[in-house]
Parts: sequence; C-alpha cells; structure tokens
Amino acid sequence: MPRRPSRREYERFRERLRTARIRAGLTQEQAAAGLGRPQSYISKVEGGERKLDALEAVSLARLYGCAIECLLAGTRPPL
Repeated sequence: MPRRPSRREYERFRERLRTARIRAGLTQEQAAAGLGRPQSYISKVEGGERKLDALEAVSLARLYGCAIECLLAGTRPPL
C-alpha cells in the first residue's frame, strides 16, 4: 500500500502553491474568483486547514500557469 505524504511534504506542497499564485501575480481573492470559490478557500488550502484532491490541484496549476509537476515536485518545467 502506498504511504501517505508526511506533514512536512504537504507543508512544502502548500508553500509551492502559494509561491505559484504569487508568481502568477494573483491575490487570494483573484485566484478564488478564477475557480468560482470564496477567498477563504484559497486561504484554507494555503494555511493547511483544507487539503486538495488531485483535480483541484490540477485546476490551480492551470490557473497559476504552471505544470502540475511544479506544484507536486517543486520543479519548473516549461509548459
């Protein structure tokens, strides 16, 4: 059975999400609007109160203009 990500791995993932949003030039409000969600959704994801499923992570990667790999592994491959 595959192991679950550690707390530290998920913290790094959240840091990459926040960095990608900032690099995209988006505020939490703008990112949330792009997904049709309230600002608190982005805040809770970035703060660790809410975890993302795979499809939500893909939606954020698209919104932020990066490949999903940049969020998952911290790489910056070209799109």
